[in-house]
Amino acid sequence: MRAAGCAAPDSEPRVVGIDDWAMTRSRYYGTIVVDLELRKPLELLTGRDSSTVDTWLAAHPGISIVARDRSGPYSEAVTRSLAAAIQAS
Repeated sequence: MRAAGCAAPDSEPRVVGIDDWAMTRSRYYGTIVVDLELRKPLELLTGRDSSTVDTWLAAHPGISIVARDRSGPYSEAVTRSLAAAIQAS
């Protein structure tokens, strides 16, 4: 995944999923953002804090639904960046 990278989508994503993933098990974690309609990864973010996710989401205002885990930082980021988006956890 890291070697292949994430291809830029042809259109603005509308439904995304965000979750954490281990870069190095039990040491370093990041966030993966997936286009759930196309079933393709969009971005691998270095970090799983709210500010990292917030910055990415703010750059994609067309997102209307976000599927996420129960993580507080992800919830905060979606609420700040995409206040009108539906959050599914």
